[in-house]
Amino acid sequence: MFYGTVFFSKLNINVLFLYLSIRHFYYGEVTIKILSQKSYKDYNRSDVRCLGDDFFQEPPKLLPSGKNKQSAFLILKTALGITTESEKLIITPVQEIVIKPNLLLHIVQKRNDAREKYANFIIPTLINPFEVYNTEYEDGFRNQYIGLFKGTSNILVVIKTSSDGNLFWNMMHTDKRIINKHRVGELIYYTK
Repeated sequence: MFYGTVFFSKLNINVLFLYLSIRHFYYGEVTIKILSQKSYKDYNRSDVRCLGDDFFQEPPKLLPSGKNKQSAFLILKTALGITTESEKLIITPVQEIVIKPNLLLHIVQKRNDAREKYANFIIPTLINPFEVYNTEYEDGFRNQYIGLFKGTSNILVVIKTSSDGNLFWNMMHTDKRIINKHRVGELIYYTK
């Protein structure tokens, strides 16, 4: 992770970064992105740090932190509109994604991160992304969704595609300086 502040002339816009699959963190396994892919520059897309206010969505409300893993998990599931038994189908501009509750608990394992606070950013980013890239990894291709929001929250969402459907399974907040580095692969959807 990189940390820092980006200043804009007459603008102080922070960006929410949400993408599908920069790395696959699951049972200790890490799958890495292939490096030699096209980037946003090859598609004549602007650096997100230079975009005007009209490219950014209004941010949803930040949620409270859970007091423990169980309350954090309940906050996350409630924000996503699921129960322990139910799944949620999200229709994005490029695919359908099934969010499965049994694959969410590890998101709230690290209590210092309090990632459940950012759960309200997930669905808006999937439904209304700024860009979607089909990016190659060591184990195949994955779509990366990028959402841009006004404010101070930057989010990373990892979705793994498997034989039984698209699974939502990881989320973390990140620094906005890394956004452009992950805008790689085949640009399959964009706005503006």
